[in-house]
Amino acid sequence: MFINIENKNVNVKFINEYIKFSKEIQDKIDAKWKNIIFENPMLWDGDISCVYDVEIGEKSINIFCKKSKYSHYLYQERIGLPKEYECRNISAGSLIETTDNYFVICELDKNTSFPGVLQVPGGNIDKKDINGDRIDYLKTIIRETMEEINIDLNDKKIVKEYKINLLFNADEGIQPGTQIFAKVNLNLNKKELEKYFIDYYERLLQINGELEIGKLHFLHKNNCVEELEKLNNPKRPYLKGLLENNL
Repeated sequence: MFINIENKNVNVKFINEYIKFSKEIQDKIDAKWKNIIFENPMLWDGDISCVYDVEIGEKSINIFCKKSKYSHYLYQERIGLPKEYECRNISAGSLIETTDNYFVICELDKNTSFPGVLQVPGGNIDKKDINGDRIDYLKTIIRETMEEINIDLNDKKIVKEYKINLLFNADEGIQPGTQIFAKVNLNLNKKELEKYFIDYYERLLQINGELEIGKLHFLHKNNCVEELEKLNNPKRPYLKGLLENNL
């Protein structure tokens, strides 16, 4: 379900305690994690924020989060858990549009947890985005967009404007559970952004940097949904709706 939040006050509250599991569930998560890092030793079982309640009002939305581990998230994503143990992680991202009306879709690099998956620039809340008992999701959007495709949302030469506009609250068992999106309009056209990203990717290769995004796909606004469906890659469940809500 998508909710337009341009005129709503969205508060994300953080409670500094871990979600608790039964020993049986924890043992299953730990065993699966051992298999996952055997296949990809580059992964790290860091803290993530999980949504355990969402209150949607006429003028405001309150989202309540606790801590869990990335291993919990991957177990939920790949195997699934009963509702009382599910990981509804919260994340934030940006839908980017070029000057010639192309939406930018990212393909995750081959060394990530989900190689080849299509999504927009974005990711999980970082502890640097948490201030006391509040999560600053705009910090997440700015940081992830910079890390993944080297776009500084506050650089007026590159970015014309951006605004927080949509919240995706997924059905049970779907990841990400709750995601907040910004709509970003660039001062670059498709060709310019494509070159800009390739230069950034090659620079990361040279310095052995972290490669999160392997490729950009450009979908023209006039037929973006049809073009998305032609791509054979696995896709984040929010993608089609995100495009449709920004047409």
